[in-house]
Amino acid sequence: MNESRPDPYYYPGTTVLKNLADIREQSALDKFESDVVAVNMKLISERPLTGSFDVFRLQETHRRIFDGVYPWAGVLRDSARIAKNRPAGYQVSYHETRFLRNQLENVTARLKSENFLQSRDIDTFAKRLAYYYVELDAAHPFRDGNSRTLRMFTGDIAAAAEYRVEWSAYAQTEALQNQLFYARDMGVLHPKTEGAELAGLLRPIIHSLEWERETSKLIAHDLASGITPTTIIENLSQWAPDKGSPSYFHDLVERSMTPEQRAQWRQTQKTVEITAPDPPTPYRSR
Repeated sequence: MNESRPDPYYYPGTTVLKNLADIREQSALDKFESDVVAVNMKLISERPLTGSFDVFRLQETHRRIFDGVYPWAGVLRDSARIAKNRPAGYQVSYHETRFLRNQLENVTARLKSENFLQSRDIDTFAKRLAYYYVELDAAHPFRDGNSRTLRMFTGDIAAAAEYRVEWSAYAQTEALQNQLFYARDMGVLHPKTEGAELAGLLRPIIHSLEWERETSKLIAHDLASGITPTTIIENLSQWAPDKGSPSYFHDLVERSMTPEQRAQWRQTQKTVEITAPDPPTPYRSR
């Protein structure tokens, strides 16, 4: 963060964010944040956010994720322009806060004018979702936690449009995560591209919920017939490689199981060495 004055979000003389536990050491804060956010994410899954995809919904998403960690959870940042230096050797600058709310209201109004991307084919949806992700990231609404907030916010937009975004596909390795972050940053730095590079990474991890529901019925039938989960995953990878990665099919099979089948399957997995799934292949339109 490049500013002429001290960052009011830090404890004086440190780069540790002020927090509700008054932790002054970064590794301890990281652990505290991780533990609290994990509980919050479970609570969100049990009681999902609702309402229109406006600035309030964006703020509420951040608040629900970081509630109990930071006193400014859900509060738009109040600091001068932020500039972040990336390890790859480039810098990303974000909007000044005097324009922040207007910028966010402008972006969400445009999103609403597109009916929140509903009734779009999957290719168009991926392109427009990437565009709005980049637009919101360029505003950088919060002092910290923007990426997690935007992944949930855009994931909820996808769910309302009958799609699922498999963000976990890019969390498998640090290299994949950096690839996602780089594409996001390039969209911020080069707005005329409308997030095209990010769209290429999103396309293979966006899945049709309608297809999932129909496929889950078939998976449940196969499981009840005695076909092993491993065989089903292998068959899906062979028959529908364009629908997702092996890790995606693994998750889909798990979601199609009864609680008893899932417990038995997970116990089996503890005793079997699992080959790491293939990373998603960036989509290239023809």
